[in-house]
Amino acid sequence: MRLSGDPYFDIKGLNDEEQLVTEKGYTEWSFTVLPLKKGHWPLHLLITAIIRTPFGTEKVKDYPVKDEIVEVQVTAFNAALFFVGDNWQWLATAVVIPLGIWLWKQRTGTKKRKRSPAAHHSVKTSSPTIHPIRSASSPTAERKRAKGSALGTPVGLDQTARVERESSERDEKSST
Repeated sequence: MRLSGDPYFDIKGLNDEEQLVTEKGYTEWSFTVLPLKKGHWPLHLLITAIIRTPFGTEKVKDYPVKDEIVEVQVTAFNAALFFVGDNWQWLATAVVIPLGIWLWKQRTGTKKRKRSPAAHHSVKTSSPTIHPIRSASSPTAERKRAKGSALGTPVGLDQTARVERESSERDEKSST
């Protein structure tokens, strides 16, 4: 007797496939059947009879006993187990190894070096304040403006700003 369901079931016979069938008592075949996929799959039970002919030869005849469609349902837990079993290489590469490295670094205290605050200094730039011509704040700017006006050339905003910037830079140097 044979039970088949490839490739959807893993079937193992628990006793001999060939057994003597007598008129008294009974003959039993036992199988373990492990479903491999979720879904509706065929399962076939077949008896092979060995018949002795009057001429002393043996002939084999197959008798299908039962064809059954079996519904295989999988729980979420078993689906997770099958997934891990089928994909353990990828899971090890993507999850377990990086997690192990992270845990090892945590345990040994190996951490990435943090940059010192000096490496993150930022340069503050301030644009010079442009004041109208009449509101010069430094004596130097006043002199240059008066000199420009005396010569009859108008003093523009760009010149005033440059003069004020030079003046404030000199004031900063003298205060340090």
